[in-house]
Amino acid sequence: MMDHDADYNFSRRIEAVHRHRKWIVAGTLLSCLTALVVSLFMAKIYQATTYILVSESKIEASSQNSMWQYSLIRTYVPFVDSDALIGQAIRDLHLDQPPYDLTVDSFRRHRYLDVDIPKGTRLLEIDVEFPDARMAANLANYLAQNAADFNNQLTLKETQTTQAFLKQRMDQAARHLAEVEAERLTVKEGAEIEDKEKEVSILLEEKAQVSDQLEQFKMAEAQREAEAKSLGEQLAKEPEIFSLKKSVTSDPFVQHAVEQTRGNTNGSLAVTEESINTVHEHIQQQYADAMSMARSGEAGARASEVALAGFDSKIGRLLKQNTVRQSAIERVDREYAIAKDDFESANRSYQNASVAVTEQSQDLKQLAPAIPQERPVSPNIILNVVLAGVLSCALLSMGALTWESFRAMKWRRANSIEQAEELLASNR
Repeated sequence: MMDHDADYNFSRRIEAVHRHRKWIVAGTLLSCLTALVVSLFMAKIYQATTYILVSESKIEASSQNSMWQYSLIRTYVPFVDSDALIGQAIRDLHLDQPPYDLTVDSFRRHRYLDVDIPKGTRLLEIDVEFPDARMAANLANYLAQNAADFNNQLTLKETQTTQAFLKQRMDQAARHLAEVEAERLTVKEGAEIEDKEKEVSILLEEKAQVSDQLEQFKMAEAQREAEAKSLGEQLAKEPEIFSLKKSVTSDPFVQHAVEQTRGNTNGSLAVTEESINTVHEHIQQQYADAMSMARSGEAGARASEVALAGFDSKIGRLLKQNTVRQSAIERVDREYAIAKDDFESANRSYQNASVAVTEQSQDLKQLAPAIPQERPVSPNIILNVVLAGVLSCALLSMGALTWESFRAMKWRRANSIEQAEELLASNR
């Protein structure tokens, strides 16, 4: 039942549209004719297209660097689609004069320029739609060329700025290197490290000689003491005086004389003779000489020890001074090496400034200049006529249905009033 009602209502709508077909067809034809006339009298718009290639750096290009540059391609859109460049183009191409009288605001409102990035490319697409085909091409080429020139100027300015900064840094490093070098020379001249080391060498040689003398004195002293001890023992064994007893009667002549004098020869008759022991004297002289030499060697050893102590003190003091001076020299040498490395690094950075900037920059190049088009992109007469016909047909059909619905509603209302009056009359 519901499907039957729906089909009935649909058929009624078709019949309503069919009853007004003449007006609908006439209105549609009139709309198509109007669209045709309007399209013919509309200003023709011509499109000019050119492309700018955003090329990556040719210096040390890497996949990571390429991905970084590719992600920044969209930042180059303002190079073309900027008010400053559009205003410059309007002035240079005399678009601010009749018949166009354009300003940057009116240029934006008319949407003459469209800049886009085709997906998956390194291109900037510049589309210019303008009433004049030649002017559209000139405007597209002007924007592309000036965007590339602006990028080159920006790269050049960045290079100059970088070089100026690095030049200042290099000059500072050069001044610091000169100061450190002057300090280094002053420290080395004041240290006189070579003279001090030569003096230490001389003192060490003299100390070695005194040490040898001390050893000789000690050895000689030990030998003399041993000799003196041996001589002392020998001297104690040797008597100082020899006593000799000699029997007188042992001589026949003496015995005969004694007998005549004494009358007999009973008893012994002896003579005692004393003499100095020469061996004792010789040993005593040697002992005295040995003791004297031992005392002399002991005094020489003490003098050598005092001299060695003096040498040690001087050498220690000189070595301490040399250590301090050497530490100062090593400090200025380290500062000089650091300052030299800093200067060389700054110099290399200054020399490679243009290369470094070029490595981080991208070039903009126009691939092909735009040429004037013979056929306009708008108005599209056929499309306009078709759209006008379709829209007018749809609107007129909806108007016919609305009119029929209004008439049916009015008729049903009139019938309901008439039936209500008849019902009231019958009830009376």
